[in-house]
Amino acid sequence: MRPAISFLSWLVSALILFGSQDVFAQLRPMVYAEVTVERSADAAFTDWTTPSHIEGFFAKKAFIEAEPGGQYALWFAVDAPEGSRGSDSGTVLGLQDGKMLSVTWAMPPYMPEIRPHLTVLQILFEPVTKDTTRVRLFHTGFGDGEAWDKGLKYFKSTWPEVLTGYKHYVEKGDQK
Repeated sequence: MRPAISFLSWLVSALILFGSQDVFAQLRPMVYAEVTVERSADAAFTDWTTPSHIEGFFAKKAFIEAEPGGQYALWFAVDAPEGSRGSDSGTVLGLQDGKMLSVTWAMPPYMPEIRPHLTVLQILFEPVTKDTTRVRLFHTGFGDGEAWDKGLKYFKSTWPEVLTGYKHYVEKGDQK
């Protein structure tokens, strides 16, 4: 057996044996992506919590109430029928100015089997320097099965593209 597999087997066995479900739960499928941008953490946070900013690099239309329980709806297909425009019914779960944003996130409309099951998107804004920030994105809450595997695969390719688009937005100086 390869050392990495042996260690993983040991780790999973130890987690089960000692009842550490919290740690074991973190082994669930998730998407991780990051980008470093020439923006302060406060400015980067503002980009992701202000409709006119996020419409410059991600969504065609945004409805954001930057407070716990507030709306976080991003439309990508503005003319599509209600419920099929994007992450139509997102909710802010938590936020910390300049540091963290956590929201619910919907699967794409063409995945009707899993679309009603919201997932969690957490974005961390970590200062590297005064004017440089690492934006770290974690997308969790994926279930099991073929439909969920397709959703996971979709977001594994989509989130790095979104963050690359954000980096270009910052570099071009297109902030409104």
